[in-house]
Parts: sequence; structure tokens; C-alpha cells
Amino acid sequence: MRTLLLASAAALSLAAAPAMADTIITFGQVSPINTVTGTADGTGTHLLGSDVLVTITQIAAGVLTPVNAFLDFTADSTSGATAPPSNVIVQHFAGSFSVNGAADGSGTNYLSGLFLDGVFGIRGGTGYTLTADGIFASDVITSLDPPRNFSLSFTNVTPAADTVATQAQNSLDCDPFTTIACNDTGWTIRTFAASVSGNASAFATPAPEPASLALLGLGLAGLAVARRRS
Repeated sequence: MRTLLLASAAALSLAAAPAMADTIITFGQVSPINTVTGTADGTGTHLLGSDVLVTITQIAAGVLTPVNAFLDFTADSTSGATAPPSNVIVQHFAGSFSVNGAADGSGTNYLSGLFLDGVFGIRGGTGYTLTADGIFASDVITSLDPPRNFSLSFTNVTPAADTVATQAQNSLDCDPFTTIACNDTGWTIRTFAASVSGNASAFATPAPEPASLALLGLGLAGLAVARRRS
């Protein structure tokens, strides 16, 4: 009886295990030259990549890889950037993206969506990382359960990562105790060009293995026997 009850507990615990996050797409640009821009102005910094030819090297779908696609994304800063002399640069952004099989957006939607979070970098460095929560859609990927993450890596950042002073138009509406959804630091990431690669992840519930199903069956049988004897 004790063995059956222990098996039951183990099986039910296994069945209730949380879903594991999976990388659902990985891609990188084909061109050796910089393909994306960050543009600083009086309203903050604006990121743009248009019809960037990329190679998808991994995708959680029945698609033979590697396969070429086109990356489009746009994002606008929603906060001020970390002010100098801090070596770490952080700035919040909101935007949208698409990884599509055609340059005009009429092909297979490998992954697209909206994102909201931050860009991080080291002052004087040659890279930025955008990592964000996302809302996803896809023609081929079915595991898009939250929580989700969308990441872009900007490399060969030219000129080196830094900030410039700006008086953003929305700074007048800022709460003085927060930099979220406003630009109250007086600084923004300066204009740059860069190369890009990226990935996205989502939670997926893996199918139980045969051994796990057998253990679950034994556990349920044990619970039934225990209930009848009680």
C-alpha cells in the first residue's frame, strides 16, 4: 500500500510539473554590413530594421532549416536612458517585429508580434541587447503560450554605445520618481548603426514520455485501491 501511495504521489507530481520554456526561433542577418539603425532626436531614440535578409537556423515548426526570411522591426523609446557617468546603459522601448518569408510581408509569417521592455549596453562597448516581453503570432509555430520573450542582439555598434542629452517632448508628463513610459532622465541612446541577430522563446507543454504515462497509470491505480480500502 505504501508503495502504491508513493507511486501515486510521484506520478501526480510529475503530471503537475510546470511547462518548460523553449526557444521557438533563432535567426541572424546574412549581410556582413550593418543593417539596422538607432536614431536619436528630441523625442528619444527610434530603432529600425527594414527588409533585413536573415537566415533562420532553428524554428519550432515543420520547416526545413536553414531558410531565408526578412526581418522588419521598429521601436520607440518609452523612457530616458541611464545618465552618465554610469557605465551601464538601460532604456525602455516598445515596438513591433516580423520575420516573414517575403520582403513585402506577403509570405509565410514565421513569427511576428509586439514587444515592450528594455535595451541594455555598456558605455563605450560595441553591442546592445534588446530583451522584451512579447505578444506573438505565427503561421507555423503552434507553441506560443506565455510567458514569452523576444530578443535582438545588436553587434558592431557604430559609433560605440553611448548616450546624448535630449529634452524629450513627453518629459513634461513624467512622474519624477519613475522612468517607465516617460523620458525624464534628460538622456537617450545616441544615433548608431549595427548588425542584428535574434531569437524568441515561449512556454510549451511537452508530451509525456511512455514511462511517465506508465507511472501515472500505476499511481492512479494505487489511489483507487487506497480509496476502496478506506
